[in-house]
Amino acid sequence: MGGGPLYPPADVERLARAGKYWAPPGIVTKMTNRGVDANDKIVELLGSLSTAGRHHKRAKLEDGVNTADVYIVRSEEDGYEWYVKFYIDSDGEICVLSCKWHGAGIW
Repeated sequence: MGGGPLYPPADVERLARAGKYWAPPGIVTKMTNRGVDANDKIVELLGSLSTAGRHHKRAKLEDGVNTADVYIVRSEEDGYEWYVKFYIDSDGEICVLSCKWHGAGIW
């Protein structure tokens, strides 16, 4: 699926900074088990899409309804590139589907 971001980065940044996001428990647990504060990292990454991120692709989700944006975002805090996949749900909140070090196949 081609094209640029489906969700305007400025809108995503605003929602993230306002705490309007959620991530499934499995994602939070994986991040926490690796010593990462999941909430702080998600807000940092989503809050810096326009300055530290590059849109990688759009991905149609298995539900056949939603489409996610995928970004590679360089963390100012740790210097790593992170793979972040998300969509904005019908309630206007960001659903984080993936948040892991870019290239970290173990996550």
